[in-house]
Amino acid sequence: MKKKVKINLKNVSVNIPIFDVSARSLRNTFVNFTQSQKDENKTIIINALKDINIQISSGDRLGVIGKNGSGKTTFLRVCSGAIKPDIGEVEISGRITSLIDIGFGLEEDATGYENIILKGLYLKRSPKLSKKLFSIIEEISDLGSFLNLPIRTYSSGMRMRLAYAIASAEDPQILIMDEWLSVGDKEWIAKMSEKIDSFVFSSAIFILASHNEELVNKLCNKIIYLDNGNLVGLK
Repeated sequence: MKKKVKINLKNVSVNIPIFDVSARSLRNTFVNFTQSQKDENKTIIINALKDINIQISSGDRLGVIGKNGSGKTTFLRVCSGAIKPDIGEVEISGRITSLIDIGFGLEEDATGYENIILKGLYLKRSPKLSKKLFSIIEEISDLGSFLNLPIRTYSSGMRMRLAYAIASAEDPQILIMDEWLSVGDKEWIAKMSEKIDSFVFSSAIFILASHNEELVNKLCNKIIYLDNGNLVGLK
């Protein structure tokens, strides 16, 4: 029997320790948006998510809106399985493509082609499968002969194109992304808009964190609002 694609968060809380904090100004920055605790080693605990309950099912295109420090990225990382909650349960069923940390897994001194294989390992692809995807990634990235060069020679836009092309070479079941695409290489994004839309809407579940409510309304059929780690709204 085929498993349903889903993500369920039940009573999820995430605490992030900030070690050896002694600067008063830094403590004051945190006190405005979270309840923090401090031990004798001056460790501050940031309550990044607090008692989150949500069920995300196949067909859901979920927008996550909140200001900086609201818990958006932590929420995405929990949904991707990248971090485990301190309290609560997370149930994930489905193949995940995460575009949160877009450059994660790329090696500076490796060529574009070598990075396709290395990043593929991070995405749980075999080197054999990654090599089969070379032609698709070449077309999506539009990097041409630059794929033979070390990526330390790439601009930030070229790195983004390579990382996106590697991730989007296979249609995901669960696609999780931050707002990076809306502020990237605008000429390439315009050229690839049809492919990008296809990639987004081919997923069974799509989760997007953004400050841009207009973008979220365009792409999503559900929206949650986070504030200081709390889920304060749903529509």
